[in-house]
Amino acid sequence: MALQFYDETQTLFSGSPLRAVVNGHIGGSAEKKFYIKNGDNTKYYTDITVGLVIDSLDAAGELGASGISVKFLYGEQRPTEAEWDVVLSGDDLALADIGTTSAADISTYHPVWIRIYVPGNTPANIFDSKTIRLTAFPRSVGA
Repeated sequence: MALQFYDETQTLFSGSPLRAVVNGHIGGSAEKKFYIKNGDNTKYYTDITVGLVIDSLDAAGELGASGISVKFLYGEQRPTEAEWDVVLSGDDLALADIGTTSAADISTYHPVWIRIYVPGNTPANIFDSKTIRLTAFPRSVGA
């Protein structure tokens, strides 16, 4: 087992997607919290990043010309507007190492927030079936 995704109730995702709904007619944002946790007591992880796989991400961090934006933040509490404002859409979120060379951390749930903003008059399902990307370097405990 490697790093794993858990929902807001700290239940392991088991094939069901993370869902957020925004009314595209009037626009708005949706925020969801999920967790990342180490499931392998022989490994620790460094250089961890969370991002979104988007093929048409432009320089402004938006999904093509649609104006949709996606942001990630780390923390247990729901981020404030001021905290979201300093994050650029499309930027990956860097997480601290999970575990150390002397011990794997298999008990901590690392909270991550995702915020999706959709402008008004956005066609339905334009942002359906996107993938959250998690990258990390696994290291052996004790090595």
